[in-house]
Amino acid sequence: MKENTGREGWASVILALWDKSDEDGGVFLKDVGIGQVIEVHTKDAIYQMVVVDKESDFVAVTSDGEHIAQPEVWCLIGSTWGTAVIKRGFVGVNMRLEMQMADSRRTLISMNVDTIKIWENRRQAAVLVAAAKENRRRKTPLPQRFFRWCSKLFGK
Repeated sequence: MKENTGREGWASVILALWDKSDEDGGVFLKDVGIGQVIEVHTKDAIYQMVVVDKESDFVAVTSDGEHIAQPEVWCLIGSTWGTAVIKRGFVGVNMRLEMQMADSRRTLISMNVDTIKIWENRRQAAVLVAAAKENRRRKTPLPQRFFRWCSKLFGK
């Protein structure tokens, strides 16, 4: 009996892109710790993000680019190659970030990611989360897990 690798039925070009993303590097949000800041450099912007909720892929994001003027909470859908195929919950080098604002239908697709840096700075992470929470639109409340996570981070 042939072993199921999970790759059956996928086009060879998609499998090649997937393998290339593994080689080029990146990080899954589920692997980022509390208090760690992810810095993503693209051709036209530098994004700094902190994971707010790993289950829903919510991140607090700020940028020096024109598309995110102030810290906001976004859902990081994943990374793409400019196709309909998305590597969910992943920030990948040579891929485009795809995010949707947490409380709207606003979507952002970045330029290709050049580099990714991750460092631990609980204070900077807490400030970014607090600013994003303060600035977020109040149309739809975020999940309760977001507020529990903030409480843990701030020690309240």
